[in-house]
Amino acid sequence: MPNEPAVSVVIVTYNSAHCLPQALRSLPAGVEAIVVDNASADRSAEIAEQLGARVIRNARNLGFGRACNRGAAVARGEFLLFFNPDAVMAPGALKALVAAAKDHPEAAAFQANLVRPTADPADEACEGVRPAEHLLGAALFVRKADFDAVGGFDENIFLYYEDTDLSVRLAARGPLLIVLGARVLHVPGHGVKLSLRQRFIKYRHFAHSRIYFGRKHGQRQDFRLMALEQGVKGVWAAARLRLGYAAQHFGRSFGYLEGYYFNRNGPDAHRHRDPPA
Repeated sequence: MPNEPAVSVVIVTYNSAHCLPQALRSLPAGVEAIVVDNASADRSAEIAEQLGARVIRNARNLGFGRACNRGAAVARGEFLLFFNPDAVMAPGALKALVAAAKDHPEAAAFQANLVRPTADPADEACEGVRPAEHLLGAALFVRKADFDAVGGFDENIFLYYEDTDLSVRLAARGPLLIVLGARVLHVPGHGVKLSLRQRFIKYRHFAHSRIYFGRKHGQRQDFRLMALEQGVKGVWAAARLRLGYAAQHFGRSFGYLEGYYFNRNGPDAHRHRDPPA
């Protein structure tokens, strides 16, 4: 239909009010902006509505992949761009992504060129594409038909590895490409402000997801060794009073121990039992 948007941008928020406005304002006119809010305690959903986005409010934190699927389900665009709330699109980036998709119909999915805000301005001259083993969910661009064909994000993965798993399934349909001229400024970790307890839970989920991904795709992993390594790193970080890093390492260590003792029955055995508070 002629009035349908070419691109639908799906942004998942969780206490992202401090960075969301800049992300939404960087989107060019004419795109469909869909914000899926995972029960934020701040004004993320209200801000998104004020800036003209369509907002889906989840009653609880459903995790990144499941929230993305909810946004994709109502999207009207031919293309989907999954975009982090702590990312900012440079002028012309979306146009470059659409052009790459038209020029490379054989490719299954694309990623914008994620750069730090302090990147060398000379990099702006980069053009063309380069292959990738997997794509990052911070700025993942895909035809809606291809996304639907592989079943979207795996909703058994609450947080982390959901984009890697999606990439594996998309790669079975065609190449994965990074579009160098589609620059997106991104500072990982600035999307959510976390307490020490929340960091512990978040990186516990990292371990859960790594275990699930490994089992699903036939990778061998020694969870006991991984738990020991992370535990030692946690003790070292705590001794240096780097408490944020200590919480991350202890969260991973605990998650890997859970994987060893409770997740021995294949990729579907694990279910995330508690969302981050």
